[in-house]
Amino acid sequence: MFKRIIASALVLVILAGCSSPKPYETVVQDALSRPLVQSPNKNKQYLKYYVLPDTGVKETTQLSTMMTVMSEPVMMTLDVSEIIGRKYYDSAVLETKLNADTVEYTQSGTYLDRNDVERQFIFTVLPSGNKKTIILENGIVTLVGIVSPSNLAYVADSMFVTMRSTEVNEDEVVAYYSNKEIIDYKAVHENFFDHKVPEEGSLIEIYNQLHPDNPIEVPKTEQPAETPKE
Repeated sequence: MFKRIIASALVLVILAGCSSPKPYETVVQDALSRPLVQSPNKNKQYLKYYVLPDTGVKETTQLSTMMTVMSEPVMMTLDVSEIIGRKYYDSAVLETKLNADTVEYTQSGTYLDRNDVERQFIFTVLPSGNKKTIILENGIVTLVGIVSPSNLAYVADSMFVTMRSTEVNEDEVVAYYSNKEIIDYKAVHENFFDHKVPEEGSLIEIYNQLHPDNPIEVPKTEQPAETPKE
């Protein structure tokens, strides 16, 4: 009987340990220790990347992809302005545009991509009510996810897998977009988010913090006029 009690107690301890959220630093360390994928499984005009098999792709354009990981929304956007800025201004340090007052945790570092090129990244966590917003930037793409705390480690790991696998033809991006009016770039994103479910509204708010000079303005759905009472 005593042995059964001890065994039951051990099971409870293990389960409690498994369900406890990982420290954010450990989440990042675990994600970076994962082996790199061998090849991308998604291809766009300017971008190649890999998503895990359980990642659902809801909608995609040449510049943006809306995904779901463990039923949590994740948005990835190609950082056209960062790529062009690097080309013309040779900016060596990756910096986030998020308001520091809203940040719960942030960590920056470097990693080697599939071509042994050293890349910078910034991992940020923001409080979002009873959820967390996680943001991953590397100067090529930005991934934003709004997740339950219990799913944060897995979703963040999936986002790191995708970020580390990205391959961008930066010369093509610069050649096509550097002479375009900024409204053309915005229009693609506005169309992407038009008439989407409310959960994506928060993703747009985060995107606009990251791109204050190029915010998304989603057209409001017109409400039917009320019939006047007789």
